[in-house]
Amino acid sequence: MVEDGGEYTCTAENRAGKTSHSARLNIYGMPYIRLIPKVTAVAGETLRLKCPVAGYPIEEIHWERGGSELPVDLRQKVQADGTLIIHPVEKKADSGVYTCWARNKQGHSARRSGEV
Repeated sequence: MVEDGGEYTCTAENRAGKTSHSARLNIYGMPYIRLIPKVTAVAGETLRLKCPVAGYPIEEIHWERGGSELPVDLRQKVQADGTLIIHPVEKKADSGVYTCWARNKQGHSARRSGEV
């Protein structure tokens, strides 16, 4: 199922330390976005919000907040993989509901919101 696609991480830990590796599993199908959990950010630090999108191929990923497409200022950046980066976080300016949406070449899209 297309919902099974996305980024997977394997973590191994022993007395010598801890390591992890991530890889993306692409499953052909329409865009699907998993639940975005509530995120707690720390003022002055960097916030990274990944859009948990499945489906392949995905043409574009965008973020919105309060009806405005991001980025709206120099503190915000959307990377090619759809990750939204905010640095530095400002409590009043950055609290709220963020919406991620993804679209494929055929125009099919999906969207999901989460709270920061």
